[in-house]
Amino acid sequence: MADPRQRAAAPVERIEVGAYVIPTDRPESDGTLEWRETTLVAPDLSRPGMGIELRRAAAERFAV
Repeated sequence: MADPRQRAAAPVERIEVGAYVIPTDRPESDGTLEWRETTLVAPDLSRPGMGIELRRAAAERFAV
C-alpha cells in the first residue's frame, strides 16, 4: 500500500459526504453544553486511479 502521507498528483474529481445524526442513550455534557445526539460526517473523496484502500486511509487521516 502506498504511503498516505505522500501528496497525490491527481486532482480530486468528486467529493461525496454523508451526514448522520446518532441519538445518545442519555444527555451528554462537557460541563458547558448538553446534547442528546451526535452528528457523524463521512467524506468520500474520489480521484482517478485511487483504490478503496487509499480512499479509506485518506478519509481516516482527514477525519481525525
